Amino acid sequence: MSDKLILETAWKKLYNAESLFSIASVELKPGISVGATALVDELNSHRRQHGMIIGIFDRDSEGIKALRNLHSEFKEEDQFKISEDRLAAAFLLPVPSGKERLADLEKLWIENYFSESALHKTTESGKGLVFDYKPRVTKEMIGDKVVSETKQDDSSIETAVIKEGKTDFARLIIPTLPVEEFEGFRLVFEKINQIAEMFQEIGNE
Repeated sequence: MSDKLILETAWKKLYNAESLFSIASVELKPGISVGATALVDELNSHRRQHGMIIGIFDRDSEGIKALRNLHSEFKEEDQFKISEDRLAAAFLLPVPSGKERLADLEKLWIENYFSESALHKTTESGKGLVFDYKPRVTKEMIGDKVVSETKQDDSSIETAVIKEGKTDFARLIIPTLPVEEFEGFRLVFEKINQIAEMFQEIGNE
């Protein structure tokens, strides 16, 4: 639900207009606790008579794995996968300028499109994102053998894991942010438009 709210707010902030497409959250099925897995199931079972569907995955370990688990009929294109028969496509979140390190760490989830200062904003009552931080580990190697390992506390976004507060952040914090915070989302909407135009060309052939 929070991803849907974020994308809807980003569109309004950037374009100040009604969206040309609908944004939906994937409902988790019994036994499935990860949204990326549920989205894979949705894409793999989609039928073209239900219209076009485009899945967006966080650029993290779960999202990368999920994209690989799409049915073999999904073919690799320009940084996305597409099934003409199903009228379905999917892609990982594009990498905005300045977010390359998070992408390399496989930690570019949709909340990390915002600046670090925005991520730490809270309401007057303290609602917002709550983070856990994993220690930064430094290993000394001799050949392929670890001879020492040092752990150091690090409260940076590179070691952060969102513990809770995603919905509060999407509902209460994001709408208050300036439009500059949403520039990275242009890459997302441009990718959606690119895929939609490709399907339109296929339909006109």
